[in-house]
Amino acid sequence: MSIYKSSSLAMIPTAYKDGKLYSVRPTDGDGDFTFSRGSNLAATRVASSGYIEKGRENLILQSNAITTSPWTGTRIFSQTQGHTGYDGSNDAWLIIPNSSNNTHYKLQVISVSNGIQTISVYAKAGGYDYFSIRDASASDTYGRFDLATQTTSTDGSNAIESKMVSLGGGWYRCSLTLNRTSGGSNNLIIYVSNAFGNKPAYAGDEVSGVYFQDFQVEQGLVATDYIETGATTAKAGILEDMPRLDYSGGATCPSLLLEPQRSNLMVQSEGFSTTAWTDNATDTNVTANATTSPEGLQNAAEIEFTSSSAEIYDQFTNVASSMHIGTMFLKNNGVNFVELELTGGAPSIAAEVTIDLRDGTLSNQVGDYTPTIEDYGNGWWRVAIGDTGTATIATPAYKLKSVGSNTGSFYAFGAQVEAGNYPTSYIPTYGSSVTRSVDVCEDAGSSTTFNDSEGVLFVEFSALADSGRDNQWRFLISDGTNNNRIQIGLPNATNNLYASCIASGVTSADMTHTLNNASSNHKVAIKYKANDFAMYVDGVEVDADTSGSTPTGLDIFDFYRTPNNNNYVEANVKQVIYFPTALTDTELASLTTL
Repeated sequence: MSIYKSSSLAMIPTAYKDGKLYSVRPTDGDGDFTFSRGSNLAATRVASSGYIEKGRENLILQSNAITTSPWTGTRIFSQTQGHTGYDGSNDAWLIIPNSSNNTHYKLQVISVSNGIQTISVYAKAGGYDYFSIRDASASDTYGRFDLATQTTSTDGSNAIESKMVSLGGGWYRCSLTLNRTSGGSNNLIIYVSNAFGNKPAYAGDEVSGVYFQDFQVEQGLVATDYIETGATTAKAGILEDMPRLDYSGGATCPSLLLEPQRSNLMVQSEGFSTTAWTDNATDTNVTANATTSPEGLQNAAEIEFTSSSAEIYDQFTNVASSMHIGTMFLKNNGVNFVELELTGGAPSIAAEVTIDLRDGTLSNQVGDYTPTIEDYGNGWWRVAIGDTGTATIATPAYKLKSVGSNTGSFYAFGAQVEAGNYPTSYIPTYGSSVTRSVDVCEDAGSSTTFNDSEGVLFVEFSALADSGRDNQWRFLISDGTNNNRIQIGLPNATNNLYASCIASGVTSADMTHTLNNASSNHKVAIKYKANDFAMYVDGVEVDADTSGSTPTGLDIFDFYRTPNNNNYVEANVKQVIYFPTALTDTELASLTTL
């Protein structure tokens, strides 16, 4: 019989939903974890495809019910549903303008914040070939679309890109991307016409129009898969309280990614073509949406340096006297070397590194944090630099600079600056700083799951940092108090892995082992039984204790330090298994062998 069949709790990351992480044992739900994070679409993961996956939200209401409030129509002869759509359904709309000699449009009031947004709709000529999308905020922006010639253009200083993608059968997905910098009326207006223009005046024939289906407004530089909405907005991808099963590094099996709270202080993590970056550019040209990013979408920027003194930067929130880490995704497009800097005035923060974009070699390294580089595939590198400011800095900046005579272009995506001792997963921003809250995974098991007299707790994990972690944390079975515990954990400053047993408030066993690298993958087990405790790491017994009693009232497993403490586990967790009996030495060695 497999040793795993003797377990009473086994969490191997596979099944999940928003707010829940399922264990494979037991199967009655008693071993499932409650999961919470609560930050709105701020978390990302590397999916099984190898691409970064974000949370997404369609901000428009009644996305395909344009006769329902809050949609309103003006100068429209008819608007009928039931027409064949791009997806083969029969819920497309035909909008026919009336015969008044004026502009014709469909108006919907939406309530969205400022920042980079993409408005999209599926469209097909229905007698008329032209329409335009207007964002009627304080900075008026237009996208114009010719469905006959597949021609598109934009107007307005806030416009970034208009785009048409053919779906066959005369259908196109048409999108307008803009950077809304001021509020105003927040109106989305659709103009149907017989001429190419923003809102040309003409008299409709009350027969011709344009077919529309599935409107979407979302944060970001490109239109993503459509999300149906009704009276409220709708979301997809990584939701607020969804466990992140992460496939970083090309892993074939995922790990549960558990991270501390972090904020991306960069307000435009992808908008290198916005004024936040371009107002601070010298001898630099930027093209938005130039190539496929680590997200698998065409939303990475091309940055061209035209002289040896070229640079581009964005300033971020004041930096207090703590470690700050800057990360960015970079890819070669002719420029072999780029310098990345995290810098500020006196009192200074200073971190920099030169990156060889051909092979990922780092040189000229400066800063308290030793720069690192990670291969994200398809030529993309994620580079991390860091330094500790001596006091609050008024105007810190994150900068890309030319190196010597290396003029030409490269690609950039995902600029991030965060306060902390090591880099965490990407937090996208589109006009303001965004915070991803801590991952909280807890409340698995019951008194029937755990045995007070004897048992084994086994975990396979890699810490998010080798040392200098944000917090001390533990994998913990307890009675809900500090008095009775079985635990495996790491302190925040060193690699002294420990396993201990507390019974009736007294430490019965306290075993330690120094790891060579806590961020490498490790398999660890603690066996407990009266006067018989042992700690196994990577197939070897590393410590033991032959005197002590066992805890009582064990009824809960949590991924954090101690009850009522907010220092949660910071690690990639591959599996957690609990056995209600003390395994043999041979079984423990086999269980923990890498």
